[in-house]
Amino acid sequence: MKHYVLLNFEEGFLDEEFFSVMNKAFSDMQEAIAGMTGFEIRKNIVERDSNADVMLRVDLKEKEDLKIYLEHPLHVEFAQMIAPHKVKMTTFDCE
Repeated sequence: MKHYVLLNFEEGFLDEEFFSVMNKAFSDMQEAIAGMTGFEIRKNIVERDSNADVMLRVDLKEKEDLKIYLEHPLHVEFAQMIAPHKVKMTTFDCE
């Protein structure tokens, strides 16, 4: 299954350093979570009010792996780290 997350952050939060931190965090998650088979993180390149700043795709083996991923300590730690800087988040899950 695919788990998509669209994120908007406060102005100035998303820089190259944080983008590297984000990639490292998800790489660590992929190593630690058996049901997580891949991920992709993309930055928006077109400024429009309707666009998100970042698109994250997490690949999971089974639908049940989503709960494991969401509750994993590495994911919880990452979510807590970005929470003060997050303006908007939208998620979407599909096959």
